[in-house]
Amino acid sequence: MPVDPVCGMEIPPESAEATTEYEGESLHFCSNDCQALFDSAPEKYVEMPHPHLIETGGAIIPRLPYGRAKGEFDIDIADPTPLQEGDSVSFSKEITDDDVRKFAEATSDTNALHLNDAFAEKTRFGHRIVHGTLVSGLISAALACFPGLTIYIS
Repeated sequence: MPVDPVCGMEIPPESAEATTEYEGESLHFCSNDCQALFDSAPEKYVEMPHPHLIETGGAIIPRLPYGRAKGEFDIDIADPTPLQEGDSVSFSKEITDDDVRKFAEATSDTNALHLNDAFAEKTRFGHRIVHGTLVSGLISAALACFPGLTIYIS
């Protein structure tokens, strides 16, 4: 399966939002954002796959991928091996109505509290709320910014 040369996401050709030809090869992109980044410096993405990964002090640190992934993070790690007290990472992302609806579609969690304004107004919350597991995904995103392979288990 083709891989977006910017963000590293596998892209089924029929799902590609954008495609381009580069040196006789068809490239598929998950988003127009990834294609625009590629077009700005194609040699960067051809010579160094996954430029959202950087090496620091012998450790690979993931940077926030481009394309469909939106959000901002900051990392302050004095020495990536080992992590120590005082090291920090922060990640923030505005969760949009589109995010909530896509999450509901992907998980089949169509609870009206997440999707129906009129229903949600009558609850103790007074408005729609985001799925808890969608929010916990942001914890995973923040942890993924640490050096090495960091996985959110619980």
